[in-house]
Amino acid sequence: MREVESTNLSGETIDGIELGMDISNETFQQKYGRAKPDPDNQHYSAQGRKYDQYWINGLLLGVDRETNEILSIGRISNHPSSAENRVELGDSMEKVILEYGDHFYTYNDSQQSISVIGYVDHSNNLHLSINHSENRVIGISLSYAFDRLLWEK
Repeated sequence: MREVESTNLSGETIDGIELGMDISNETFQQKYGRAKPDPDNQHYSAQGRKYDQYWINGLLLGVDRETNEILSIGRISNHPSSAENRVELGDSMEKVILEYGDHFYTYNDSQQSISVIGYVDHSNNLHLSINHSENRVIGISLSYAFDRLLWEK
């Protein structure tokens, strides 16, 4: 991830939600609704995770426990979703590369049947991860690239 050439991801959103938004903000809640805590938060908090996860409109949000700031946004379900309306679930990988370019890294885990291409914006500390299967997008995740989703050491 650190070695891939930078791709400009500034302004990137998923379903209009941006990194850095405050889920406790009244304006946010009026527009998107109230986020529901993931049932596993307490378990992972006890293991040292410094952020909690919340569900809202089919999205999984990673949220800083102290500031309520959104640190990651992910969609892995069959509901319509997009990353800044450039790529949607079900799109071909050719479309992803056409939209974001050739500067990506790949990751394959054959045991879990996970294939990923990822784009990194080094200037803005952003990371866009696209999960795919059979040449189709099956998951989209936007997060800070480095040192924001922390666990205790």
